Amino acid sequence: QLTKDIPELDGPPITIAVYGFKDLTGQKKPNDRLALFSSAVTQGAEVFLIKALQDAKSWFKVVERVGLDNLIKERQLIRNQREVYEGKEAKPLKPMTVAGVMIEGGIIGYDSNIRSGGNGARWLGIGASQQYRVDEIVISIRLISINSGEVLLTNAVSKTIYSTQHNVGMLRF
Repeated sequence: QLTKDIPELDGPPITIAVYGFKDLTGQKKPNDRLALFSSAVTQGAEVFLIKALQDAKSWFKVVERVGLDNLIKERQLIRNQREVYEGKEAKPLKPMTVAGVMIEGGIIGYDSNIRSGGNGARWLGIGASQQYRVDEIVISIRLISINSGEVLLTNAVSKTIYSTQHNVGMLRF
């Protein structure tokens, strides 16, 4: 919905590279009863960043850099196959598009259960309860010039996540 309000760009799209957008928190999923080794936040956040850049109308041309090793291997396979079957006269691949800027950053903070509470009641084994929890996540992002290495923009944002759980139950022997 937010991308509908973005104005049109009055020039060619900006070629941008996203190499990765990692979880830098090291946080694991919270659990009161046992140790969990699953990460608390996503390990593939660059997917969401790339999609957001592509959804920004015609502002950005995103070039693949997350899977750069795989891309280079595939290009090498094509080059080798062409040389084997077409010889020295093989048509070369087009050069890869280079970016003018790149985005770096990641998820730098995840505080779980910064506030929690709830209430409930049971009478004769029948009752209901409600619990809530508040988590906070912090993301940092930088826009860097490929030409000079200069950090052009930097920003950090935080988001509070509210969770609730409602239970109704009956206990009978």
